[in-house]
Amino acid sequence: DSVRAEGARSGSARDHRMHFHVRGLLLALRGRASDACDAFHRSLYTASAAYIRANLALGRSCIAAQRSADAIGPLRGVLRGPTGAAGTYGTHTEAHELIARAFDALGQRDSARVHYARVAAAWSVADEPWRARADSARVRLAALGGAPRPSPAIAGLTRALASRRF
Repeated sequence: DSVRAEGARSGSARDHRMHFHVRGLLLALRGRASDACDAFHRSLYTASAAYIRANLALGRSCIAAQRSADAIGPLRGVLRGPTGAAGTYGTHTEAHELIARAFDALGQRDSARVHYARVAAAWSVADEPWRARADSARVRLAALGGAPRPSPAIAGLTRALASRRF
């Protein structure tokens, strides 16, 4: 309640909705994933993921509540959102990991494969625990049929970059 009262005094739309984020954190800790998903959704004040932590928390909660379809839009917002300021509170790879899990839960194998492949590539040489998360993505990717083939244009660009002929 104090977060709601303080937020109401602020001139920032984000602060007016911050109490929903705090409520979502409490609900998630209590194992009430569906209610947490709703609270995190209400905490969003822009579609562009100006505060990435809210979108990532929403994604985790909605996936845990078996409401993966509700997670995809806000997680895509992370990928379209800022990379500086509040955009540094999470990473695009975290968003790709959650989007992969959401698509996987929905049975959308091709989309899941694209995002799992990004996670596996991004964290394959990272420190623990991220490398373990890359390994998990690689295992799931293999179960779904492996990494998707790049388009001919991307494959050509990759070859050109590798040979440094451009």
